Amino acid sequence: MSSQSVTFRAGTLGYTRFGLAMLFFWLLWGYFVYLLMEAVIPGILPLLLREHQATNMEISFITSSLNVIGNTLFNPIVSFLSDRHRGRGGRRRPFILYTTPLVVLCLALIPYGPEIAQFLEKFPATRAFLSFSPITPVMLVIGIFVMGFQIFDVFVGSVYHYLVRDTVPEEFLGRFQGMFRLIGGLAPLVFNLGIFRHAETHMKEVFVGVALFYGVGMLLMCWKVREGEYPPPEPVTRSPDSNLAARLWGGVSHYFKDCFRDPVYWMCFLGIGFSIWAGMGAVFAVLFYREELGISLAVQGNVLAVNNVLTLIIALPIGYLVDRWNYFRLTQIGGVLQGGVCLAGFFLIQDVATLVIYGIGYTIGKMTFTMGLTRTIIAIYPKEKFGQFGSAGAAFSSLGAIGMSLLAAKFVDVCGNYRSFLLWQGVFLVAGGILFLAVERRWLKLGGKKGYVAP
Repeated sequence: MSSQSVTFRAGTLGYTRFGLAMLFFWLLWGYFVYLLMEAVIPGILPLLLREHQATNMEISFITSSLNVIGNTLFNPIVSFLSDRHRGRGGRRRPFILYTTPLVVLCLALIPYGPEIAQFLEKFPATRAFLSFSPITPVMLVIGIFVMGFQIFDVFVGSVYHYLVRDTVPEEFLGRFQGMFRLIGGLAPLVFNLGIFRHAETHMKEVFVGVALFYGVGMLLMCWKVREGEYPPPEPVTRSPDSNLAARLWGGVSHYFKDCFRDPVYWMCFLGIGFSIWAGMGAVFAVLFYREELGISLAVQGNVLAVNNVLTLIIALPIGYLVDRWNYFRLTQIGGVLQGGVCLAGFFLIQDVATLVIYGIGYTIGKMTFTMGLTRTIIAIYPKEKFGQFGSAGAAFSSLGAIGMSLLAAKFVDVCGNYRSFLLWQGVFLVAGGILFLAVERRWLKLGGKKGYVAP
């Protein structure tokens, strides 16, 4: 590509208008196939587990908790290594390329867990081993495949976002996020309308088909998206000849000192945490709507569809606004609006009509906050260590989520009604929006838009 034809740049990468359009297409294609794959575990796995007499605790643990554990343990490691990797394939794509086949394998094997457990029980040694498990052999085998899936999925799910940061020109990040959220609304619609209905009658075919589609689609994205060149990473330990324990301790120490050394970072992590912890109460939403308002699941689904369509409509305009306006302000307004709608909903939601109005306000606030936040953290985190800092925020919020989920349940128990989840959400979301005022002030002190240098 000649220098005269280059119109936009992201680091050492140069794009023509057509090249930028193709970059957007392939990155969004990768996100689309990723979201289809991600919908299988929460959408269909509980049906498989219930079919084989899993308890509610087992369903909750295998479906949700394994994801939190995998993300908390492996996201910081993967992100740190990805930031520091240098190779012919780039620093991000190798982590996706080498683990995507493993994600496909684990996901495809999940529905075959009962048959595999039955086969293993034919051998005395494995039957004796399985007998030590506190859960049934079927749940154990399915759980192992789910855990494998969650571990390898961390490599893809986290590094994909860093690949976007490295390859998309900064002046288009807001508009890309708009398209990103557009796909985020489209993929669930495709899954729910075209795939989910076949889950009960063709469980294995759905798992295997989605896994293969994901694998081919993600590898195709890695082939079409190229990475630029990066400067050598800074050394973690002073002595390259130090032993393994010293290198490990050096890496861990370097990670925490780096990520929490300035208030602009840990206040941002806390703000992200508030938004995640607010969602710990949302698990009771479906029970509130059905048991206290008497709204059927079918009607709830229609209300959610309205919110999905609204997401498709407002994603691009908000993305354009992120590029043109103060993204810190959008984050603050979105958080306060989202939380304020929840607090108002606690008093006002009485029927389907008021639920629809609540959903519209909540969706607008959520999209504004999420898209503003995405651009905000891009402005704050060091570009060369974006994965490391992104993982620190994710690990911080994930660790807190374990305890906050229990506190949210206790809060609902004490209040004596499911409606109280709206109070829980509202307080956390408003607090998160307000906290980003302090984040912006610290960012301005460090130079702001024109002079900010990551501390």
